[in-house]
Amino acid sequence: MESVEQPSAEIAGVVGVAELVAALHEVTVLLGQWLQRAPQDPDALLTTEQAAQLLQVPCRSLQDRAAADSVPHHRFGKHYRFSRSDIAAIHELTQRAKNSDKKRPQPR
Repeated sequence: MESVEQPSAEIAGVVGVAELVAALHEVTVLLGQWLQRAPQDPDALLTTEQAAQLLQVPCRSLQDRAAADSVPHHRFGKHYRFSRSDIAAIHELTQRAKNSDKKRPQPR
């Protein structure tokens, strides 16, 4: 079992250990909140799983459509990646398809 190193007498004399732990916890929480709000790199390529999560579709469906070249994507070997503009285009294609389904007459 590793022993926990005790703070030096200088640090312990200025700030109590409990206060130091509380301050570090607060900094950690604030950093986590800041990272969640930080803008993501708009040029980053997303994996199939990440893109499917954004589009709220099954991962396998998105992968099958990319393999059939029916949605915009980037391919690196056997891996599919999606840019933010690809996601927007897929979303627009989906909306267009939904609207055209509404306009079709229902079979009798």
